[in-house]
Amino acid sequence: MADQSFTVALGDYPLSRKIRETAGPEFTFAEVAPVTKTFKPMLDRQAYDIGEMASVTFLQGKVWGRRVHMLPITMLARFQQRTLVGNTEFGLPKVSELEGKTVGVRSYAQTTGAWVRGLMSRNYGVDLRKINWVSFEDAHVAEFRDPAGVTRAPEGSKVAKWLQEGKVQAAIIGNELPKDDARLQPILENPEGDAFAWYERTRIVPINHLVVVSETMLDRHPDKVRDFYRLAVAAKQDGGGRVEQGIDMNPVGFEALEASLAFLIDIAHEQGLIPERLAPGDLFDPRIREICR
Repeated sequence: MADQSFTVALGDYPLSRKIRETAGPEFTFAEVAPVTKTFKPMLDRQAYDIGEMASVTFLQGKVWGRRVHMLPITMLARFQQRTLVGNTEFGLPKVSELEGKTVGVRSYAQTTGAWVRGLMSRNYGVDLRKINWVSFEDAHVAEFRDPAGVTRAPEGSKVAKWLQEGKVQAAIIGNELPKDDARLQPILENPEGDAFAWYERTRIVPINHLVVVSETMLDRHPDKVRDFYRLAVAAKQDGGGRVEQGIDMNPVGFEALEASLAFLIDIAHEQGLIPERLAPGDLFDPRIREICR
């Protein structure tokens, strides 16, 4: 048992790098890039003992009975206002002008898309039902189907390409935004300022990726789950956490995540991403609450 190794799949961030530096030999880190490739294998067959997962992917997995369990660790968070982009060649619409327009998003269930639509609705008063949404990929959870009002682009199409060609008037694009096309710009005039003003009003950190453990890991090795949680807490305290404008972008602990999870659950339900509304407390297995005290 002392020689047993547990597989961990994390992306490359300040917190994950510090965890790698300080972890003992019992934790083996998978080399998978981008880390999003690990989400579906983790959901469907518990391919890793511990892994990173997009928060909406986890919510959908929870609703549809996947055997993974969330730890109260934020691996990645970012303010999403910059990811709502347009093409200056065709004119940048204002957020208030997007009703009646066509807006693309890689996957309708993508966590970045969920956060941005929530901001459009809650912060800018946009009626999401009046937008013609175009998606380009399936969700990680097979049971989910795009809701009414969402059109699927032809197979092989790319959201950034459609924005470049003017086939959509706006798009939600995170890391996939082409860096060499100066025409693609945020629709908001001051996305950073809007982001921090929104945080000041709500105290919500937009959580993109969390940490989950497999059912097998939780059942058979709760002590190692506890060790990993403590490792992550220590790594953050040792400088692994990211701070933006004085805001903790790696909240850890049940209370620290509660407001963000409550908001995300609400907007996910409103957008048809999950068929039932959950409470933040419902997301954590009682064993996790005992382990991560």
